[in-house]
Amino acid sequence: MVEELKDIEGAYHIEHDYGERFRGWYFSKIFIEKKTIPLNYKDTDLSYRFSIYDFKYRFIIPSKIEFSKGMIAYTSDERQIGIFRFPRDEKGHFVAPFPAIALEHKIKTLSDKEVMEMLKMEKPLVFEAFRIPMYGFKLFDLSDYDLSEISGITDKDFTTAIRIEHNSLIENRTEEIKNKILSLPNYLLILQNVLDRQWKDLSDLSTATDDIIRI
Repeated sequence: MVEELKDIEGAYHIEHDYGERFRGWYFSKIFIEKKTIPLNYKDTDLSYRFSIYDFKYRFIIPSKIEFSKGMIAYTSDERQIGIFRFPRDEKGHFVAPFPAIALEHKIKTLSDKEVMEMLKMEKPLVFEAFRIPMYGFKLFDLSDYDLSEISGITDKDFTTAIRIEHNSLIENRTEEIKNKILSLPNYLLILQNVLDRQWKDLSDLSTATDDIIRI
């Protein structure tokens, strides 16, 4: 599977940080609201207006998938919708589909023989990537500007403690999500093995992937 450098806007491919097992998993940080939160600074009633974000982790299929009989490319919209079908010929070999733009013209010009050949094709493989669980958490952001503002109304040690606690919260919750992802089937590896016909018996494919990849 090969992926273009230009990728999903507003999302970060966490494979760059955590390795190939996280291929296809993306992180995005989405602003939710501003919220005033008490700082619990000594015996004061000081508070600060934080930006609250939704930290999201979701699976998105690569922009290109290569296999023994061809290659399939997807647009950003198709990748985010997350429903994919991989056609098979009459022998069960996976083949690259016609581009959507050319498909209507192709159907109109098919001969009777070609129509019969299409009817003999095996059922396609279906990959419902949109059903793969998404993970995330909501947390306040802590930018350099926020730290400077908080330092101005408290003190340096307190600001350092907040920064350390914030980093620890993110690290702990990220580790929890990484472990959840690792507990899932490796959908991309399974898909690649099926397309390359290294996964021979397709009868157990649905069970192995919670019905997300199936014939």
